[in-house]
Order: sequence, then C-alpha cells, then structure tokens
Amino acid sequence: SYCSLGTRDRYYVAFNDGTADWKGPKVLDKILKKCVASAQPPRSVAFGSSYDTFFVVFQDGSWQYEGRGIPESLEEKLASRDDRADLVAVNLGPSGEWFLKARNGRMWWSG
Repeated sequence: SYCSLGTRDRYYVAFNDGTADWKGPKVLDKILKKCVASAQPPRSVAFGSSYDTFFVVFQDGSWQYEGRGIPESLEEKLASRDDRADLVAVNLGPSGEWFLKARNGRMWWSG
C-alpha cells in the first residue's frame, strides 16, 4: 500500500489488493488509469505547488511530470542526468522544494 497527499484535496492511494483511488488534474487521471489498467501501479506520485503540478515515477524507473509548479532546479537535475529512467521516488514541496532518489541509491534535493 502507498499514500501521497497534496494540497487542494489531491491524493493518491494504492491498496494491497491492487486497486487505487485518487483525485487530481485530468492529465494525472489519464496516466493513473493506464497504470491501473496495466496492473502496474506507480512507484511514487508527488503533488506540486499548483493544482496541475505532479510527478509520477513508474515501476520501471521511467517518469512523467506536468505543471507550471515543477522547480527549475529539478528539471535541470533531470537533464544533467540525461533524463535517465532509473528513478525510485520524487517528492515535491509547496515552495519549490524537491527530493529525487535513483535506483543506485543516490539522492539529490533542493530547497
């Protein structure tokens, strides 16, 4: 099981039986419906400072994000790592903070 909470009533909850429930922007809804349909729940879901901002890490380490609230320094870190699909988790804070963990155990953060 897994739970992620955001402001403005956004959330993602994965249950042990493989089901999930969530509330968030329409783009996130589409992404999570695909995950559920393929029985591949995301590894992590993070909600950003604006309603439309989120970051999803998938089981294979690939990821997708959307929204105007993604910190520029996080985008720069992802680019400096050649956008590698080796992530375990990403967290976003309400004021531009972020945390990134890769499969090899390395971690980066800012804010």
